[in-house]
Amino acid sequence: MGGQTESGGIESIIPSVESLAKTRGFATEVPEAFRREALAFGPFDEVLVAEGGSVVGMVCRGSAPELFARFSDELEGKGWLAVESGQECVRTFVKAQGDYTWLLLSCTQAGSWASATVFAR
Repeated sequence: MGGQTESGGIESIIPSVESLAKTRGFATEVPEAFRREALAFGPFDEVLVAEGGSVVGMVCRGSAPELFARFSDELEGKGWLAVESGQECVRTFVKAQGDYTWLLLSCTQAGSWASATVFAR
């Protein structure tokens, strides 16, 4: 049956993001301070937030390089200084003051999906 169960498709064996968030203690909403100081985000198919906004992951349909460019532009527009990593679609950002002063942005492609992971301190 190629990954399907009697009760339905693959969805019946892979937990939803909401159930994963609930059982693992993740949030599905980005904190207001993160939206204000770092990334406001647009509509995403899935968002998981850990450690009170110190780790944020999101998934959407599209291009990882385009998502990376969009987020980089937004961060630089909010006063963040980019520090190149030497890796494609990975960059560190710093700023002098605020709730967050260090941030690592990493975007990856998985088929037609783009994912972004942000570590912020």
